[in-house]
Amino acid sequence: MNLHDCYVEEDLFPMIFTEHEKRDYGILFYNTENKDSFDSNHAVIYKDKIHDLRQVLADIISFYKSKGSRPIIYQSMLDDNWFDDIKDELTAAGFKSWIEDQEYMLQTGKNLIIPNPEITVKRVSEWSDGIENVFVEAEEPWEIQVAKKTLDDPGGWMFAASLNGKIIGLLYGHISERACRVDYLLVSKKHRKTGAGRALFYNYVEWCRESSIEKIYIWPDGDTPKRIYEEGGFRVVEVRKAGRAVLGRIEEVKMIETERLLLREYTIEDFDALYEIMSDAETMQHYPAPFDEARTRRWIEWNLENYSKYGFGLWAVVLKETGEFIGDCGLTLQNIDGEMLPEIGYHIHKKYQRRGYAKDAARAARDWAFRNTEYNILYSYMKYTNEGSWRTAMANGMKKVKEYPDPKNTISYAFSITREEWEKLHI
Repeated sequence: MNLHDCYVEEDLFPMIFTEHEKRDYGILFYNTENKDSFDSNHAVIYKDKIHDLRQVLADIISFYKSKGSRPIIYQSMLDDNWFDDIKDELTAAGFKSWIEDQEYMLQTGKNLIIPNPEITVKRVSEWSDGIENVFVEAEEPWEIQVAKKTLDDPGGWMFAASLNGKIIGLLYGHISERACRVDYLLVSKKHRKTGAGRALFYNYVEWCRESSIEKIYIWPDGDTPKRIYEEGGFRVVEVRKAGRAVLGRIEEVKMIETERLLLREYTIEDFDALYEIMSDAETMQHYPAPFDEARTRRWIEWNLENYSKYGFGLWAVVLKETGEFIGDCGLTLQNIDGEMLPEIGYHIHKKYQRRGYAKDAARAARDWAFRNTEYNILYSYMKYTNEGSWRTAMANGMKKVKEYPDPKNTISYAFSITREEWEKLHI
């Protein structure tokens, strides 16, 4: 397969599910109804089409601000590592830029996956509540609209994996004149490690073989799917340097201070320190699984978008004395028993736990939220086995208000504090 076609497809595939405007220098993708989707809201720019980079960046900023979105720019995949050459110009315009490896996989061997016989996989052509529930349980609701529009597209396809009659995983993508692309592999958090992802990919590979689809490539979004694709006969044949840029403040912004801590906005440079925390099995024992690199990167990107959209998110927690990154804490909107509610969340590096840092950060985030938002109730929720988390919630003045079945946590506890209760703490 011609890898040039893969690079072009990477630039253009969002046309399937989002609006776009063409410019002399590239394409502006946007969806004002789904601003949390990065694939739906970004500009792609081409090195050989730009004569005045400063004017191009100003036009992109103006366009996305008019849409109420944070300006995000992707370097065309045809222009390998270009953003490294123009990083000074991007910085001068207010953008934070970075380079990440983007792997391309082609089929070079046999499909050696042996699917779990308890999991059934079918190709689906119509949307259903069961399909939508996978995105809800995986806590990726911004992908719902993307997947719906992909399925509606004439070139779109989707496979659904079911266990005991319930859909627990999805694999979807599209076929264009250039290639057949796997867009996303997603399994509900509760049903990961059941073999659903492997069963989905096995059936996809067999479908391509039976349908004589030969122009197939994959961009692996994380270590786990990459292992599945390798078992299905695919290997990395090319690694490109993908450039990304997001408009935002460059300097560390002092959002909140306590006696010992500083809570500031995330930056891309926090990736390594965050990955050390989120990839640790002990720290993440109350999550379905530790984070891989892709999930950690999305975590930072999600919070950058939250800052732009809501004015808050999870903030990086650093020690004032040394500046060391030790975790995050802040305010986000979370699905708590079917309602999107303001929630104080926190994650602290295991070597700094039991020193009161989570309590200090949570109290600071609570005080900031009541002073700077109109919310009259704040929540914290966690898996019922996470005693450290619910003790932090209690230390934050919260009381247990709900215990409910949760597909992600089996059982979740919800704690809350009202504005009136908070005010009494300060009398």
